[in-house]
Amino acid sequence: YYTKAAAKGNAEGIYNLARMADRGQGGIKKDHQMALELFQKAASKPPYHPKIPTLRMPGVAEAEHALGLRYEEGVVVKKNLKTAAYWYERGMNHGLPSSANNLAIMYENGLGVEKNTEKSEQLFEFAATKGDPNAMLSLALCLLERNQFQIAREWHRRACDAGHISAQLNQEQFHAAASQKESSTSQMHPVSEIKQHASSAVPKSNVSDRKYECSEPQYHYDTLKEHALRGSRTAQRLCKALEHFHTALKMLMSSDAETNERQFIHEMAECIRLEPSAVELLGLEIDEKIEEVINRSLKRKPNDEETQMCYVSFFGYDTNRIIEYLKQCIKQNPKCVYFYISLAAADSSLDRFEKALESCNVGLSIDPTNCELMCMKADFLRLLENDAATRDAIEVYKAFLVLAPNDHPKVPKAYYGIVTCYLTFQSHLSEQSAQLTMALAQAQKLYEKGLEAEKLQLPCYMPYHSAFKEALQELFDEDSEVNSDSNETLVSPAPEMVSSSPRQN
Repeated sequence: YYTKAAAKGNAEGIYNLARMADRGQGGIKKDHQMALELFQKAASKPPYHPKIPTLRMPGVAEAEHALGLRYEEGVVVKKNLKTAAYWYERGMNHGLPSSANNLAIMYENGLGVEKNTEKSEQLFEFAATKGDPNAMLSLALCLLERNQFQIAREWHRRACDAGHISAQLNQEQFHAAASQKESSTSQMHPVSEIKQHASSAVPKSNVSDRKYECSEPQYHYDTLKEHALRGSRTAQRLCKALEHFHTALKMLMSSDAETNERQFIHEMAECIRLEPSAVELLGLEIDEKIEEVINRSLKRKPNDEETQMCYVSFFGYDTNRIIEYLKQCIKQNPKCVYFYISLAAADSSLDRFEKALESCNVGLSIDPTNCELMCMKADFLRLLENDAATRDAIEVYKAFLVLAPNDHPKVPKAYYGIVTCYLTFQSHLSEQSAQLTMALAQAQKLYEKGLEAEKLQLPCYMPYHSAFKEALQELFDEDSEVNSDSNETLVSPAPEMVSSSPRQN
């Protein structure tokens, strides 16, 4: 049957024939080379039905996954983890949860791809929600590590219900570990502990030289955690950042701080990757202790990416000097997106928008879905103040709105940015033209979408402030007529500048 189906070019038949050749079943002699060729043939077939685009064609994604396994393990082919990741990604994109799980493991451990624990967890979640038991267990362990005990227990239960043998055998140990960890972490809230220990981070001899204040934090962990449990991706990202920051400070203040220096740098860098402003949640000034750790780490490994990230985050206030340092960092670690974000911000503070745009473009070539870079790029295009760049800015803002979570803090700003671009174009139109009336009506709709987006913001970003909004309010307030022929209503709002600090808020 499979041979006949394969002869007709049926992907499922080709895939099943490959499995039989791989295992020596169904009267077919075991032949790994033949199996490889059949897997490749099945993987080359269209992954979806030609008339029903949402209907997956069986055998294609499974063959892609099988090729990923071969390149990961070096069966018949030369072991190549990068190629394995490629095939797993194809399988995942074509709807196979087991491919997403294997790709998550590669991102978790930096195998064939750049290590990215955030992406790893996202892939585990994708695979788990699609029903992969291995991903369910992996996700449970990730969530347990991040102290998300309720959700961790739920995913562990689902893994057991799905028949995961290891999860079932170690069920008691998992719940015991979760209870013990929950008990120890609940004794002191992360933010409370930071407040309590903040003053101890400053050497007594330097208290008179360095004023140290613990201001009210911008981010309240308990509130963010509630939103994260409800599914807010923005809150989940902020919680992760705060947890890394908290862990870093605990290591800094421990009795064995010198031994923990490498881990301190790592945890702080993870926080910076997720949300640079989380480092500033208490208004912490740089004390000698942190400075010494960073300097010692730089002396040991001057090219270390994570140490360089910490240096830029903590010492990035001298714009001209940090620009030169960032250029050096990029030469040594050209795949670090944070460096391009920081360099773009620094250049923009000097009104060098074309240079800032170059940094955004390079960063986006590395991470095409980076929302921070997309929004920055749109801003810089708009600030170039020419028609072609303004049109490009509108498209980039729109692309950002497609990718960004609804509660991303820059979603309202993106809507207001598009309105500003439209107002730039309408300034060339006749006051009596139908085009002008349509342009203003469209701009008002987008302005109202921005107002609606503000209502979705997390409490830490409310009330929402934007130079865009303030400039547009007079034009689009409730009493304004969008068809007004007053010249004053047609003035484009002043551009909103990008933060001059490498730390993006």
